[in-house]
Amino acid sequence: DWAASAEEIVAIVRASAAPFSGAYTHIGLERLTVWKAEPSRLPYPCLGTPGQVVARSTESGEVTVLAGSGTVVLQEVSSETSSKTRPADTIRSLRTRLGIDAEAQILALNAEIERLREQLADQERSLGSP
Repeated sequence: DWAASAEEIVAIVRASAAPFSGAYTHIGLERLTVWKAEPSRLPYPCLGTPGQVVARSTESGEVTVLAGSGTVVLQEVSSETSSKTRPADTIRSLRTRLGIDAEAQILALNAEIERLREQLADQERSLGSP
């Protein structure tokens, strides 16, 4: 929950780190596990919504994300398709917003429901024909 404070988010990350399965968020529909993070404060004012990427360093590999209060510096992450890596290698744009995108989830679920309906109709047609 990116609306929580930076300190609360980092506490969840620390409590969920190895040997546990890690704290996670989402980039679009892909699950992103956060293994290491620390709270921070930006040296300048920043407007945005919680979960929004507000800084990205290709040198350190860190990505800074806006929280409900403060910011969280992501230091190590993994995705469904990659092992533990630097966040900047996975999150490539300041336009990225982390967290569940409910609209995208609903659209994906509706598409899957439609696919399953079509599959069922095809099976019913094939069973009904001699």
